[in-house]
Amino acid sequence: MIVHRLLDAFFRGLDAVDAARDRVDQLLGREPRPDPWAVDWPPPEAGAPADAPAAPPESPPSPAAPPPEAKKPEAKKPAKKKPAAKKPVADAADPDGAKKKAGRKKKSSSSKRKGSVDRSGKDISTPRAKRVAAHVKAEQLRLVTVDDETEGKKVLARVVWALAAARGAGEAEGMTTKDVSALLSDAADIEVFTTNIGRACRDHTDLIEAAAPEGRSKRYRLTDQGAEAAKPLIQ
Repeated sequence: MIVHRLLDAFFRGLDAVDAARDRVDQLLGREPRPDPWAVDWPPPEAGAPADAPAAPPESPPSPAAPPPEAKKPEAKKPAKKKPAAKKPVADAADPDGAKKKAGRKKKSSSSKRKGSVDRSGKDISTPRAKRVAAHVKAEQLRLVTVDDETEGKKVLARVVWALAAARGAGEAEGMTTKDVSALLSDAADIEVFTTNIGRACRDHTDLIEAAAPEGRSKRYRLTDQGAEAAKPLIQ
């Protein structure tokens, strides 16, 4: 603090001396002397405006913005190929190379039945059944009816009647289930499936017995007890 006061008093003293010197020069008509620390500036250039503002300092160039990243194109999923339509195979038997029409085959009316063996007499015709039917017609034998029964069963009565008619016509070895079904349809106009006839023959061995086989089928005939049971139906 003391040093500051001393320096302040020193500079004030210098200012007082300068002021006294300027006063003396003014009284004596002298031009005032420039201050020893004053700087002589060069005159302004011609044509330059006196009050032109100083150009602002150039700002450093801003760093260039990085270019935007290019979007990668999305990979396209490969389109699924449709399976090629199958071409119909040409018929080898067709000389012109015609193609078969695609599609399901129409089912025949016989496919509605239970099986190849499940057939009624109207679908069957056998030589043996025709011979027995001719004998029934010639002898004017009684025809079995839809109401006839043997041991309380209608199918059994029809089978017993047919085998009795075959026995009278000379068919000693009896008839197959197909023969019986065809005879009932032709002579008596009654339809009975071969499967039902075969079941009646197998279930009543006291009245019906198996005779000689015929291929994959069997021939059936009446026993002596079956011949007695057939008399009311055939006479």
